Amino acid sequence: MIKKGENVPLGKYYITVVVFIENDQGQFLLQKRVQNKDGKWATTGGHPKSGQSSLEGIVAEIEEELGINVKQNELTLFKTIQTEDDFVDLYY
Repeated sequence: MIKKGENVPLGKYYITVVVFIENDQGQFLLQKRVQNKDGKWATTGGHPKSGQSSLEGIVAEIEEELGINVKQNELTLFKTIQTEDDFVDLYY
C-alpha cells in the first residue's frame, strides 16, 4: 500500500479516478475546492481506498465531494492514462 505523500516505489503505481458529469444542456459540473482553501475550480476525483476498485472509488469520491449518490452502472470508464507513477481512470 502506498500512503498519501509517500514516494511511489519503482515499478509500483497508484490509481487516480476522475469523473466528468454533464447535464442535459451539455454543461459540465465543476466543484470549487474549499478543502485545501485554494478556491480553484476542478473536476471531481481522487484515489480509491485500499481494497476498492477504480469504479467503487469514483462512486465514493462523488458522494464524498459532491453529496450525489450515483450507481456504478450510471458511470462509463472512457479512458485510462498511464503516467510515470499512476493510472488515471477517466469516467463520464
